[in-house]
Amino acid sequence: MHRAIACLTALAALTLAAPAAAEDLCVDVTGCSAPNTFTGFQEALDAADADGDSDVVHLGPFTYQRSNGSGFTYQDGGPIEIAGDPGGGTVIAPGSGPSLWVSDTGTGSSVHDLTIQVGAHSALRTDADAHDVDVVDVTNTTILKQGVDLIDGASLRDATVVMAGTGKTGIVVEDVGSDISDVTIEGVSYGIEVEGFGAAIERVRIASARDGIVMGAAGTIRECVLEIGDEGSHPAGVDAAASVAVSDCTMVGSGIGYAISATSSSFDTVVEATGIVARGFGQTFDLNGGSGVDADVDVSWSNLVAEADAYGDAADLHVGDGVRFDADAGFLDEDGGDYHLREGSPLVDAGDPDPAFPVDFDLDGADRLFDGDGDGTARIDVGAYERQSAPTAEGLGPEEPGPEDPGAGPPPAGPPATPAAGTPPPVLAPPRRPVISGLSVRRRVARLSVDMPARVALRVFRERRGTRRGGRCGPRRRRAARCTRSVLVKRVTTQAAQAGRVRVRLGRIGKGRYRVEAVATAGQARSARVTSRFRVAG
Repeated sequence: MHRAIACLTALAALTLAAPAAAEDLCVDVTGCSAPNTFTGFQEALDAADADGDSDVVHLGPFTYQRSNGSGFTYQDGGPIEIAGDPGGGTVIAPGSGPSLWVSDTGTGSSVHDLTIQVGAHSALRTDADAHDVDVVDVTNTTILKQGVDLIDGASLRDATVVMAGTGKTGIVVEDVGSDISDVTIEGVSYGIEVEGFGAAIERVRIASARDGIVMGAAGTIRECVLEIGDEGSHPAGVDAAASVAVSDCTMVGSGIGYAISATSSSFDTVVEATGIVARGFGQTFDLNGGSGVDADVDVSWSNLVAEADAYGDAADLHVGDGVRFDADAGFLDEDGGDYHLREGSPLVDAGDPDPAFPVDFDLDGADRLFDGDGDGTARIDVGAYERQSAPTAEGLGPEEPGPEDPGAGPPPAGPPATPAAGTPPPVLAPPRRPVISGLSVRRRVARLSVDMPARVALRVFRERRGTRRGGRCGPRRRRAARCTRSVLVKRVTTQAAQAGRVRVRLGRIGKGRYRVEAVATAGQARSARVTSRFRVAG
């Protein structure tokens, strides 16, 4: 009898100690039953906080603003997932601090499918994995603030940050180990400020008035486009006060400042720059060594317009293999901000033939290794973009002269050619290029036709009003010529197994005017780029 009671007591204790199961908590969406349905976002966050387990808070396609004017908070509550509407209609309105503060959550937390408006301090402060997030500054433009604060190793990917006014920062990395990838930032004075060691930044596009990326701690930067304005006296693409590896980046200035600035104070600063394209700066490098410490830049396999002045005895510039100085980089449309490579660009197949840390994809998500000059050997290009098509027949140079060519030279040494001596060698026709037709977008689904099996890559750009300054279209400024600028917001790739109609779901994109570009690739052959414009009303 006593043994039975003891067993029941132990079983009850185990049952009480068992962790609560993760639950779905719904705010303005169906799929949950009482008591897991809520009318307020903060109410759902508080319920998840009380549970201490891995709850999922689902938000509907509505705008959420806390009634007391402060931002929404979730802290010390364990892992959580905050999921907005996949269609893009979930908006977090500005708060008196960060509009959404999610911290001390533990491993496995995520925040996604949200548009977050910048509050008095920032839009999002988090230690979670944030992705598919749009940050928009809609409040007082005279207050210094940032779009996103990443703390305790948080990550941000597939996001856009659009600020307004001077003195703004797109992303601040406060602690160690954060990853930032596939992010577009514009309308800022500073694109990314890194304060924590070990940040990994890749596939980012930044249009900033002053500095693109400020590295206060060691980290890596890969696959980037940095468009730098003329705010302040010394704007820079990368401003490094710690050792940084920068590779496969295209940097374009507005006539002043530096592509890379390296400064040392207490410790040596070494910037390893590989695959860099720098255009439009007052000078390419700015090197400032301190007392007893060095500020060095090691540059290789890059394309520049001028060498640097090195300031101070401790500063040292090392120009390694593969550095070229070309007046024309061969961009498709530099004035229009299109830094893809045209045929014949000196950047094609001119990158590091044996990179220490090879990558698979360029800034567009296209293959990083492609034989762009048609010499039979694939090699990476210099800069952020890999040219995805081989030269045309005209670009390959003269064909081997046949017997009737007046410039024919002596026959090659060795046995006669097959099938018979004197027979002209066969001329191989270039591979037939795929053709795209009927591109359109309706209800966030792209529709097109392709005439053969091919890999179809789509890029979606949001078109915004801007002003022309320094020969290119940048963020809006007063008393400047108007223009339309495009910001890449989405990349989608699909494989068409056969010729015919293709439907591609574009996923979450918010309200606005857009341009979609489609390119089909079959083997080494690439279609012409096809473009269509569309509008998302809601």
